Amino acid sequence: MLRKSGFILLLFAAALLAQEKVKFEVRVYSPKLPDTAAVYITGNQTAFGGWNPSGAKLNKLNDTLWTGVYYFDKCTDLEYKFTLGTWKFEALNRDGLIPPNHRHKLCEDYVSEIRVEKWGGITGGFKGQVTGNTKIFNLPGRDLIAGRDLIVWLPPSYESDPGREYPLLLMHDGQNIFDPATSAFGVDWQIDEAADSLMRSGRIPDVIIAGLYNSRARSKEYTPGDTGTAFMKYIVDEVIPLLKKEFRVKEGRENLYTGGSSAGGTISFMLVWNYPELFSGAMCFSPAFKIGSLDVVKYPQNHDGPEKGLRFYFDNGGAGLEARLQPGLDEMIKELNRIGYTEGRDYIVVIDKEAEHNEPAWAKRIPAALLWFLSGVK
Repeated sequence: MLRKSGFILLLFAAALLAQEKVKFEVRVYSPKLPDTAAVYITGNQTAFGGWNPSGAKLNKLNDTLWTGVYYFDKCTDLEYKFTLGTWKFEALNRDGLIPPNHRHKLCEDYVSEIRVEKWGGITGGFKGQVTGNTKIFNLPGRDLIAGRDLIVWLPPSYESDPGREYPLLLMHDGQNIFDPATSAFGVDWQIDEAADSLMRSGRIPDVIIAGLYNSRARSKEYTPGDTGTAFMKYIVDEVIPLLKKEFRVKEGRENLYTGGSSAGGTISFMLVWNYPELFSGAMCFSPAFKIGSLDVVKYPQNHDGPEKGLRFYFDNGGAGLEARLQPGLDEMIKELNRIGYTEGRDYIVVIDKEAEHNEPAWAKRIPAALLWFLSGVK
């Protein structure tokens, strides 16, 4: 009986230890801010606002110091950044660039002291810049899908060669791909600069690139479900016909591709898998294929029909969320191999183990994706 009681006490003590809370204090020092400015912490914890740039306001102690105190379970992995309420006004480093996320494994009380001398939009940061010519359309909504903007980037030869037709690349999260001024995080993919450079060097043919903006329903539109199905039909029935009507898009599925990152990589895969008669390939950057309740690996798992003739560019980083996405990407590749897809012929995989889940990382990898799809296109 005594042994049993002792065992119960040990279990109780272990449970108390597991529930131990550790204090995390943050101190942000920043001179030269307006009197009305508010500083926010945003990150991977609910207490940090869950990456909402205005979700967790810090306390202002004086004109240069903002603080916050939080309690978490022992050895919680913290990842966080600072803003003035929107991603446009994100904390920058001394060079005026967006720094990596701050990270800390909180196994004991810890004070994070951060000095911010520059903020996007105020004391430095990225200004709007697009290389080349673009046109913007305001699309009406339909059914479950809200209206949104569509930005179209035209290659250098488009105006000077009026008889020429072009392949088309449709990108998701369109506000993030061309211009840092419209990007949700203040940094764009620089796909315009990458494409322009590759075209002028003759490494890829000229291509039209369209960016379809996301909406507040992004998570539902970009994943399986009624809204995701409606979003795909919206692209097929509304967006692609508009692009073919307004621009000289070359006919044939081999001239139509799509791409995106994270959930944008998810919907890119879903779109080509469900409409292989229209699209020939997808660029899936840091794709969310299988994480939590989300499962897109089931598409090839349940496939018993004919070969779809699709090509894929897959990539991923290794830091933060990227590590959690890797198992889903591994499972997707395994299933594609099982049904006859071959690496190097039907798909390639690019892994950068140091890369984070953000626009600068995808901007670094976009040239490889453009080369994979377009270097052999005539």
